[in-house]
Formats: sequence, structure tokens, C-alpha cells
Amino acid sequence: MRIPFYKAQGIGNDFIILDHSQTPPEDQIEQLAPLMCHRNYGIGADGILIHKKNSGKHIMTILNSDGSYAEMCGNGIRCLARYIQQVQDHKEKKLVIHTQKQQNMVTFQDNEKIAVNMGAPSTINVPINYQLAETPFIEKPIDVQNHVYKGTYISMSNPHIVIFVDNLKEIDITHIGPALEHHPLFPEKTNVHFCKINSFKDCEMITWERGAGRTLACGSGACAVAYAGKLTNRLSHNVDIRLPGGMLTISIQNDHTIVMEGDAKLVYKGEWIYNA
Repeated sequence: MRIPFYKAQGIGNDFIILDHSQTPPEDQIEQLAPLMCHRNYGIGADGILIHKKNSGKHIMTILNSDGSYAEMCGNGIRCLARYIQQVQDHKEKKLVIHTQKQQNMVTFQDNEKIAVNMGAPSTINVPINYQLAETPFIEKPIDVQNHVYKGTYISMSNPHIVIFVDNLKEIDITHIGPALEHHPLFPEKTNVHFCKINSFKDCEMITWERGAGRTLACGSGACAVAYAGKLTNRLSHNVDIRLPGGMLTISIQNDHTIVMEGDAKLVYKGEWIYNA
């Protein structure tokens, strides 16, 4: 089996991009994803983006590195936009990319960065004793690994738990991340973000992504962090979010939608050869 692909990265969050017409059937790609994304035995990536053009619409399907599906991926949208611009020779400044739950307007900036309207975030009520809590999960306690954190649960079409701490160096994300991802409070699992406030317009974060593990960046997560910071009076409506792989600029608009701006680059193209 030979599968042509492009490799792209958005501030270190890296993806394999496949054309839908040259991709194995859905059940096969789910099984192949962990091997394709493996950094020793495959191409190596945080996930797979499948591009399909249907009646003029650009549609993005997102698979995590474990083969599960994701509803949203902010860095992935920018990477796919760069692929459409450079490989498919898209000339216009704007582009709409459809994800599982919404459509996202993309704007190619003069500074070579890409801005994405990520839609409006929302808070999430979690189930407690099998019933939804009456109030959103904002600054509420989470007991995990003999420690109690205060977290805010945000949806960007996908789930994010945001926890603000004083010192990121004290957080072992490779141990606490999976424990929070699979915590009983989050029956659909969750992305996990620990954050440190530097100023009203500057924040650092580290991430454990649902279905992918530790990553250098998470675009939808940065949007969730900015919104959680605004809700809890820690951050302004315009903020720079610093991630291990680089920086994203997040703006909360007057209509409560969020615009994310950052880099995205194609790295190489190739052909993945799979011997069953």
C-alpha cells in the first residue's frame, strides 16, 4: 500500500495531510493512524488531517495519533489552509474550512501568518452522580493523584480543562495529563492545559491532548485558555499565548467569537509505504 502525503506543522503541532481521494477506507485509516503517526516506525505526527473537496467546500477530518477522531483542531486548520494555498494554488486571501461541527473562516495575513475564526466558546456543565451539574464548571475543584486543582471546563467544539498555576515547572504533564484526560468528571475524555499568567495580556501553557498525549502546541486549547482567563478576570480580550512550540495571538471579539493567529508551514511531501 502506497499513500501520498504532505507533512505540515503549526508552531510545532505536526500533522500528516492526506487527500481523501487517495486515502484508504475509514475503518482502515483508523487502524493505520497510530502506525503512520509513530515517530519511530511511521512518518511521525500528532495527528492526521484528511482533506476532501466536495461541491466547492473544503472539508477537514481530524484523527488523533491513536486513531480516534477529534471535533476541532486549531493548528490543524492553519496547516490545512497552508496546504490548500500552496499545493492547490488557492489565490484568495480568505478560505472557509469545514470541520465536524462548524465552518471556520481563514484569512492569510500579509505577515505570512494565518488567522482563523474559531467560533464562539462555551462553558460546560459536567455530570456529577450521573446528572448534569446546574452550574458551569468554572474554577471548581478536581481531585486527582492526591492533589486538588481548580479547573475551568471550556468547549471549543472539543473539550478542554484549563488549570491556572503559579509554576509550570512543578507540573509533570506526562503523569498528571493522562489522569485528567480520563478523569471520571469527563466521560468523553478531555484535553488538559496548565497555564501560568505573566501579565494581563501574556500567558504560558503546557498541554496534554486527548488522543495524542503531550504536544508542543494546541490551537483550540490556546483559545480555551484565553477564554477561561477572561472568564476568571486573569486575562484581557487580546492575549499572547506562549506554548512550547511557539506563540499564538488570541482575540476575543465583541460577538464572543475567538480569532486565533499563528504560523503554519509545509515541511515535506512523501509516500508512505505500508506492508501489511
